[in-house]
Amino acid sequence: MEIRKKDATLLDVATSTYTDWIGTSVAENSMITGSGDLYELAGLDGEPDRWSILGIDVTAFSHGEEPTWSIRFYAADRVELGVKKFEDWGAVAEKHGGVPVVDILLHEADFDDVIKCMKLVGVQFRNGHFKHQLLHSAYADFPEQEA
Repeated sequence: MEIRKKDATLLDVATSTYTDWIGTSVAENSMITGSGDLYELAGLDGEPDRWSILGIDVTAFSHGEEPTWSIRFYAADRVELGVKKFEDWGAVAEKHGGVPVVDILLHEADFDDVIKCMKLVGVQFRNGHFKHQLLHSAYADFPEQEA
């Protein structure tokens, strides 16, 4: 894979022009044989001791049509950065003002491919203009389910 260097800039959080919905997400890796592999999906499986995937960015554009996906993995080159153990990341971040990562755009992947590498993926959106706490106080089903 060709790595094209650029001036380092801080990676921002997910944003949109209008923050109608904002939220959080969580995921757990799958350790089951036969599930997908993030490193293989990103083309990094040939050098397993070299790379650490430290971020995943998923964007979909739809407007009611089939979504057009943009999947980016942010991977750090442990060899180049001199990271031999987990504790080394702090020194790297201090030296560089953050951990330098390579932005890998996946041209032939969609969110299903990422999910197949996971045990669980959770995404929660909340109305971005509503600033009050939500109290979970009832259940409902749509369409109605048989009792």
